[in-house]
Amino acid sequence: MRNDKEIAKEALRRADNIHKRKIIRKRRIFGMCSVFVCLAIIISLSIALPILDNSNGTAGVYYASVFTSGAAGGYSLIGTIGFVLGAMTVILYKKNKVG
Repeated sequence: MRNDKEIAKEALRRADNIHKRKIIRKRRIFGMCSVFVCLAIIISLSIALPILDNSNGTAGVYYASVFTSGAAGGYSLIGTIGFVLGAMTVILYKKNKVG
C-alpha cells in the first residue's frame, strides 16, 4: 500500500498535468484564432480597399492594387503584408508554446 506522502505526490502530479494540458489547449486556440485574423485582414485589404478607393472609376478591376496605381505593386504589397502577419503569428505562437 501507498503511504499518504506518495498519494499526495501523485495527486499533485496529476493536477499539474491537467493544468499544463489546459494551458496548451488555450494556446492552440489562440494560435488558430490569430491565423484566421491574419487571413481576414489580408482578404479584406486585397478586396475592400480598392473598391472603396474609386478615384479613377475602375473600382474592382485591380483587386490587389491597394495603395498603388498598378496591379503589380498592389500584389507585392499584399504579399509583403501577408508575410509580415504570418511571421508575427509564428513568433507569437512559438513564444507562447509550452514544451
